[in-house]
Amino acid sequence: MNEFGEPPSRVSVGDGLMAAHVFVAVIGGLYVLSMIMNVDGCSDRCDYPTLEYATRAFWTLDLTVLLGGSLAYVLLPSRTPRAWLVPGIGVAITAVALVVTIIAIDSALVLG
Repeated sequence: MNEFGEPPSRVSVGDGLMAAHVFVAVIGGLYVLSMIMNVDGCSDRCDYPTLEYATRAFWTLDLTVLLGGSLAYVLLPSRTPRAWLVPGIGVAITAVALVVTIIAIDSALVLG
């Protein structure tokens, strides 16, 4: 019990995964931004349409999954035992999209 006579609050696994989802989404977006800064080094050898498509697709998916997952986690009963699935799936989708985007951007940059 705390000083107000309430039981101590516990952070659920879902809350921790929501924090991880926000972290992965923000760091992933910034990493993709840093990758496209390499365009200066490849001049006419870059595949610009692939760079733009991969970048915009990742940022759109990243933002959509983050907002949708956050909204679903807040609106759904977040204290149920399976509530961690919503942010867990969001982290997985964002991580897979980041790996695919990194591969696409690396192949489009052709810095060799």
